[in-house]
Amino acid sequence: MHRDSTVPAAQTSSRKGRVLRYDFARVVAMTFVIAVHSLTIVVPSGTVAPIYLIAGQSLFFTCNAIFFTISGRFNLKAHNVENPTGYYVRKTRGIIIPVIILFFLRTVYQLLPNLPDLGTLMSTFIRNSLGPFGSTDYWFLFWLIPYLAVVPFLGRAFSTLKKAHSSCISA
Repeated sequence: MHRDSTVPAAQTSSRKGRVLRYDFARVVAMTFVIAVHSLTIVVPSGTVAPIYLIAGQSLFFTCNAIFFTISGRFNLKAHNVENPTGYYVRKTRGIIIPVIILFFLRTVYQLLPNLPDLGTLMSTFIRNSLGPFGSTDYWFLFWLIPYLAVVPFLGRAFSTLKKAHSSCISA
């Protein structure tokens, strides 16, 4: 990642020009992910339980918005708009291929110990990849990939907006 010229040098670390405030936001978001998944482990009883659950979910589910916002911040860059082919190649290598491998391995694991013939394995893999995995731990990928697919188009659209207009859209 290149150093963001809009960020003062005091807010970046010396290593790879990382922006510390975004690293902090990532840590907060990761902590919230762990916390939201832990809400069902610590369940108070009585009248306080629903309040605890609703308050915890309201706070900790903001992790999704934080991750999507940070992703958008770093993907809506000029080089992604000017060279969409390069952008799609990088995203295919970095996200799509690993997801396909993960979904294939997850399908194999799901079918163990009795692996079916190759045709059934492949049809189950395709079916899982197009839907059922979206309601599992992989739901995030089913939201992230379409957002990443429109980045070159949104980047071009946002680059023509004045700062005040893009701030209104972001809000």
